[in-house]
Amino acid sequence: MTPSPKQVRREASAVGLVVIALLLLLTGREPPWGDAQVMYEVAESIVLNHHVTVGLDFPPQSHRGPDGQLYAQYALMPSLSHVPGVVLRQALTRVAPDDWMMARVVTSHVAPAFGLALAAALGFAFARRRGASRRSSLFGVAILVCATQLFVHARYPMSEALQAGAFTGFVIALIRIADGARTRRAGIALGVWAGLVVNTKAVLLLGVAVGLCALLALLWRQRRELAPVVLGLAIGALPMVAIFAAYNYARWGNPLDTGYSETLGNMGEAVWVGLMGLFVSPGKGLLWFSPAVVLGGIALWRAWRTEKPAVILIAACVVPIVIFYACFLSWSGDYAWGPRYLSFGIPAVMLLVPPWLDRLHGRRVARSAVYFVFVVGICVQVLGSAVFCNHWIRLSRAARIQWLGNPNRAGAPVAEAGRGHCDWCFEDMFGHQWLPAFSQIAGHAWMVRHIAMADDWPTAEADAPWRRYTSLDLTEARTFYSRLRFDSWLIDAGRGKTVTAIWLVLLALVGAAGVWLWRRPRGPPT
Repeated sequence: MTPSPKQVRREASAVGLVVIALLLLLTGREPPWGDAQVMYEVAESIVLNHHVTVGLDFPPQSHRGPDGQLYAQYALMPSLSHVPGVVLRQALTRVAPDDWMMARVVTSHVAPAFGLALAAALGFAFARRRGASRRSSLFGVAILVCATQLFVHARYPMSEALQAGAFTGFVIALIRIADGARTRRAGIALGVWAGLVVNTKAVLLLGVAVGLCALLALLWRQRRELAPVVLGLAIGALPMVAIFAAYNYARWGNPLDTGYSETLGNMGEAVWVGLMGLFVSPGKGLLWFSPAVVLGGIALWRAWRTEKPAVILIAACVVPIVIFYACFLSWSGDYAWGPRYLSFGIPAVMLLVPPWLDRLHGRRVARSAVYFVFVVGICVQVLGSAVFCNHWIRLSRAARIQWLGNPNRAGAPVAEAGRGHCDWCFEDMFGHQWLPAFSQIAGHAWMVRHIAMADDWPTAEADAPWRRYTSLDLTEARTFYSRLRFDSWLIDAGRGKTVTAIWLVLLALVGAAGVWLWRRPRGPPT
């Protein structure tokens, strides 16, 4: 029996609240660095200065506009999502001024946790509306949150989790219209979600455009019924287009200039190389970092006969963006855990997993395989979240240069600028992308083991991943090894006791609200 819409909304809200509370309890200890710092500084500027300038000169992620001021190249929504966290940080630091660093860390992690919680709640509601059981719908949420790389991305203030949440909402809005919701209200929702996606990351416009074209193609014979949808789409999208244009104009003096011109000038990778790197490369392949996406692929394949429109729309939205990223020279999206550019589409690909799980009832071998993939995925995310991923990237780069030599960066597409390395050029990234000796998963397993044992460098280096191939003592990595530490904000609780106590109470209240919503009496099914 299909639950009532009110019951679905209540249960999905409960799921979202519990997920965000758990994510923030398990979040990392790192403040915003690099790209994340640029996004976060825009939020600070909005709250404190009522402007959108930044102070970090970090080209091309931030560069000067026509007025000589520094601006972020990123879209506005990732920064807007940090505004509540900045406001909350200010409130916490007024209560406990000495705990400002703890306040900055925990509140800057609200936005990514919200993004994944949003994707989880939307996916749960989608599954329930399509008749999936509560058990399978909850298991689908658990797979998405705990067994994919989004768990790691939700522990650090980048925009990948937010992209995933907004993109999931857009794909679901498309499918609802294909399923028969030909109303102006459905069109408004579609327009709003489309606008949120583009204002979260401009390049996702490619998936929005192709998805809308696919919807029109599917409903071409019923196109006369789409008039209310088209009107609603315009109503919903217009404010979002205005925000997009206004933000571009405020930064670069042109409503169509996103600030990505320098970054987009670095296309040119062979698409087959990019796809191979994104999915199966030893150091960055999605299948190793998020093995649970295999379940999403199987569910899509099995749903082809019964839910062909949904499968087509998911593919139409996701595939063009994946191909675009495969053509980008920096397809791995470093610095990050796994191929972060693919994070946007993971929840969409897994939307049909819960109904498929229901069909596995009584098939022990198949269900055992699902549980196995789930457990493996959790283990991978535990390794990724145990240590901040930048540590291994820097450590492995130093080891690689000492072992294989310092590359010639004179022809790199991004200038070295005296830093001694290029943060995302092939010369410095090929090691942990393609070489098993510098695989992130193997490297994190090695780091976790030796941090837990408090081993010194000679002990740790003796069985480092590169030792399978060389007997050299790669001492250049020693400095980076000395900086390793486990990544949990609770480890620093003693340095900000007041903020820690307040934060734990807030998380308990959010989680309790979710449990209360879940346990409320359910209405009759429809």
